[in-house]
Amino acid sequence: MSNQNSGLVAVWVAGGLLVAVGAYTMIPPPKATAPVQTIKDIMDSTVDPAGDFLFESIQDIADDKGVRRKQPTTDADWAAVRKRLMDLYDAPTALTAPGRKAAGPDDRSAAPGVENEPWETQVLLDSQHPILVQKAEALKQAAALGLKAADARDVDGLFKAIVTIDHACESCHLHFWYPRDKRAQAAAREEGVE
Repeated sequence: MSNQNSGLVAVWVAGGLLVAVGAYTMIPPPKATAPVQTIKDIMDSTVDPAGDFLFESIQDIADDKGVRRKQPTTDADWAAVRKRLMDLYDAPTALTAPGRKAAGPDDRSAAPGVENEPWETQVLLDSQHPILVQKAEALKQAAALGLKAADARDVDGLFKAIVTIDHACESCHLHFWYPRDKRAQAAAREEGVE
């Protein structure tokens, strides 16, 4: 092949590479999409059931048989407690995902005037996301205390963690969900909820 022909082939190859690279870089990156599940969905499917289970896992029961304490005792009991604590430990990551909506477009407050409407909560979530992250981190830390207690099978430690979980949840709810509920605000102050 002559030098002139090999030079022409080199130009064609180089030109083809430039076109291929140019076409590749012109493909737009995929757009980030907002999470599909709403905070209400996560609360209804994961957080509320886990909290309810934990709040009922330690109880003093008074009935015609006398007073007795219900608490985890077996391996299965402690495994169930640990699973629900893990649900609460993992929930903050999902709850604080950027773009997460408070509720669906058709959702409405069950107690208008006391609870925020979903759009009002959304305004707070969008404008105060760092506060949401902070409050969600408090839930995660409370769940971590519970996990430590569950691993040690420490009923008193678990009870303290459950109280801390309750306070973390109520603090977030008071800020984002029902900030106008004066009775809830007063009760929270009495219990030391921040």
